[in-house]
Amino acid sequence: RNRAKAKSSGDAARQCGQGGGGGAGGGGGAGKVSFDLVLSDLESAELIAYREAFLGFDLDSNGFVPMHSIGLRNFITSHTIIEPSDLDPELMHFASLDDGVSQEHFLRILQERAVGEAAVIE
Repeated sequence: RNRAKAKSSGDAARQCGQGGGGGAGGGGGAGKVSFDLVLSDLESAELIAYREAFLGFDLDSNGFVPMHSIGLRNFITSHTIIEPSDLDPELMHFASLDDGVSQEHFLRILQERAVGEAAVIE
C-alpha cells in the first residue's frame, strides 16, 4: 500500500506542476491543487497542500521548523484535534527540541491527529 501511496503522490505532484524533488528545499512549481485532483484523489491533494504549507513555515529552508513557530502551531491546531493547551506534548512526541519539526513529522501529526468525520459533520 505504501508504494501505491508514493506512486499516487508522485502522480499528484506532476498533475500540480511540481517537480519530483522533495527534501528540505521542496519540489518547486506552483503547488496548486486542482479541483479535479481533489475529486479524484483527495489523499494526494491533501498531501500536496500540507507539503506546501510546511514549506511556508520552513523559513530557513533546512527541512525543519522550530516548535515555537506561530504559523506551524496555528496550522496544526486548526487542522487537527489537538487543542492549543496540548500542543507542546504532542510536538515533543513527534519532533526534537534541537531540530524542530521535520516535514515527515508534520505530515504524521496531521494524519494521526486528523479531525474525525463526526466532528466535521457537527
